[in-house]
Amino acid sequence: MSFEVGKKALDFLVANSGSRVNLEVDFFGGEPLMNWDVVKQLVEYGRSLEESNHKKFRFTLTTNGVLLNDEIMEYLNKEMSNVVLSLDGRKEVNDRMRPFRTGKGSYDLIVPKFQKLAESRNQSNYYVRGTFTRDNLDFSEDVKHFADLGFKQMSIEPVVGPEEDPYSIREEDLPKIMEEYDKLALEYIKREKEGRGFNFFHFMIDLNQGPCVYKRLSGCGSGT
Repeated sequence: MSFEVGKKALDFLVANSGSRVNLEVDFFGGEPLMNWDVVKQLVEYGRSLEESNHKKFRFTLTTNGVLLNDEIMEYLNKEMSNVVLSLDGRKEVNDRMRPFRTGKGSYDLIVPKFQKLAESRNQSNYYVRGTFTRDNLDFSEDVKHFADLGFKQMSIEPVVGPEEDPYSIREEDLPKIMEEYDKLALEYIKREKEGRGFNFFHFMIDLNQGPCVYKRLSGCGSGT
């Protein structure tokens, strides 16, 4: 996306927001860090619109972490109200879905960066976001793995893909999926009692008034 296209989008949002003061813009992809200069330009432009239009932008960003560095982290902590960190699951799960062109997985590169960013945000205003497919229907193990890595804010979403794809969820998988959520609920309570609690997005939302529920529950294409 060019700056010009993004600028038009922000102008359109302001022009059509009526009396709404708080406006949210989410940078995701693809991978927004591959277009980092444009992201920063658009944040700056959005901020320039706030006072004269009586608006307040809330910027958020989703990243796979490959290009994340200290300079970018500092900027994210200054300008992004929330950051979503894409990590598909345990090392074997993530690296199966998110390899580099060489075939090497991305887990070992991105996890230390995500841990550093989470700590720099005082373990708030971020989510580690996993994706479960037919290959990891035992996704409660992925959430427990996130917690064992020290993350406190997490979610995991069902993959969205054509039914014929081997990793796509099928109707016959639903009993297993429901069983995994039951396991997660028990683990959630157990760790809370032990003083090792974590926040799991789907156990926190109000289905009537929750934040961006329609978007969060719509799932994700894994490996993006």
